[in-house]
Amino acid sequence: MITMRLFEAFMAGSTVGAVLVSILYSRRHQVPSRVFTGKLFHTSSATDEILAEHFTRNVQFFGSTAQQRVSSVFVVVVGLGGVGSHCAHMLLRSGVSRMRLIDFDQISLSSLNRHALGTRQDVGSYKAECLAKHFRKIFPEAQLETKVAMFEKTVEDELLKGEPDFVVDCIDNVDTKVDLLAACVRKNINVLASGGAGAKCDPTRIKIVDIRESVVDPLARAVRHRLKQVHGIESGIPVLLSTEKQRCKLARQVLSSDPILHIHTKQYKTQFERLRDREASRGSMKSWDVIYLIKDVWQGRSARAQNPSIGKGMWRNTSDLCLTRWNPSKPANLDNLILLSSEEADAHDAEVFRIFETDNDSDQIKPCGFDSLVDREPYFAYFIERKLQRVRRDFGLVRESPNTCSGLNIHLMEQ
Repeated sequence: MITMRLFEAFMAGSTVGAVLVSILYSRRHQVPSRVFTGKLFHTSSATDEILAEHFTRNVQFFGSTAQQRVSSVFVVVVGLGGVGSHCAHMLLRSGVSRMRLIDFDQISLSSLNRHALGTRQDVGSYKAECLAKHFRKIFPEAQLETKVAMFEKTVEDELLKGEPDFVVDCIDNVDTKVDLLAACVRKNINVLASGGAGAKCDPTRIKIVDIRESVVDPLARAVRHRLKQVHGIESGIPVLLSTEKQRCKLARQVLSSDPILHIHTKQYKTQFERLRDREASRGSMKSWDVIYLIKDVWQGRSARAQNPSIGKGMWRNTSDLCLTRWNPSKPANLDNLILLSSEEADAHDAEVFRIFETDNDSDQIKPCGFDSLVDREPYFAYFIERKLQRVRRDFGLVRESPNTCSGLNIHLMEQ
């Protein structure tokens, strides 16, 4: 029985390859970087007859002109693991005859369940060389170049030389992914990025979006955040991602689509304006991802009204909700904003921004503020910190102080 991880890898990698070929097909009438000769490949007549038969179904599907375009392009695939190996494999099967395969890693025994062509005999060999070896058996006429290297700024000219028509980013490391995408933008090279595929299994949730719209995929979100922060790149990079949420123990769960929350663009705009109004008197105005916070983190509900059981296709009424700071001593950043009703937010702000208050019954002065809220409602505070930890993890944010969530966990265990 095919394993879930193999299914994830095949689904993601094959889709990346299919998407790229579809893009090439859509550009079949554009002037290519290499001139066609009327043949599918530049080979002898005898070999050309073999290739014509080899790719006869492709020609029937795309047409002769479009197949020529596909066969003539030069594609660089960076990252040849579960996603990249399947992507490169599908490109080869589609007739792409010139590829540069880049990966620094080796085939391991544990990666055989998701690698496209790796066998036990390949364990210990470099992924790039392993793929090239198998590719030459499938399509001997293809021009394959292997680079056993990690993509870094110091070698970007070497790895991206030769005016490639397309670069496919199949890297799973945020820093390396950002370096590659930024290099492609600088060099004006077409690039297609892939999001995360782990713990996902619903192919109907796969979409191509601009990088600025990548609010549902943790890997793509982190990359978008870093691209904007470090390189000033906010849009213009297509990303293939799944809107499905990651699941644990896939085989033990009923596989069904996640609930889709319907929230109008106007609602997000209203929330941003409310947040700006609340923060105007405190300074620290920054750019925050309102769509991500409202839809993905808080799911259109007040933090005090979270319910794990939600129906499908729900419309969310956010007219009485607003974002406000969780901890008043920290700026209004992505990892310090919670969604509450207007009444709850006013009460929260009134408490956490005060240090002391007077007890009406005894006229005693009692402590107030954020620490008092955490002590009084430790379970609620723990819930909030867990949510905000996810934001920090998704965006690669580093906290300036010790982990509050861990401390709250210890506090709860002592009770």
